Amino acid sequence: MILFSDFTRLRVIIQLKIIITLLAATLIDQYSFFHFLPFQPSFFLITLFFWTMFFGRHLSFTLVFFFGLFADLIGGSLIGDTTLAMLSFYGGISFYREHYSNDHGQEWAILWCGTIGVILIHFFIIWAIHKQIFFSIDHVIGYLFSLLFYPSLKRILYWFVGEQA
Repeated sequence: MILFSDFTRLRVIIQLKIIITLLAATLIDQYSFFHFLPFQPSFFLITLFFWTMFFGRHLSFTLVFFFGLFADLIGGSLIGDTTLAMLSFYGGISFYREHYSNDHGQEWAILWCGTIGVILIHFFIIWAIHKQIFFSIDHVIGYLFSLLFYPSLKRILYWFVGEQA
């Protein structure tokens, strides 16, 4: 089983940094440390976007799958909900970077499209299970609220990683 890409297999420090940041973001999301905010932003989405956009050659689908499954398990949600959404998010960004453009100037457009894709996947999963549409504005605003946290979290992650893309 490949948790990290071949490029990262021998780089233990970057592996630890990836695991620490994704684990911290998942725990922050699930335990809602931001009670003073009306909506909970998705730090897992932002952190996954950071690693995929700027250090995409270090991740693998297996690692994203396990962290999505972990987020589902500790969050008490339907198993596979976050997993499928984050795998699609990671796959879409990776596909775009590999086949179309590796330009980091497009990061905001990619983040917006990816966030809207995650919202649509969540709605599709809810519809497929319940056979009716449940509209939850909290999740939509929470994901869109994540976009406000992206610039500051990106700087913190660059500082923590200590490398340039």
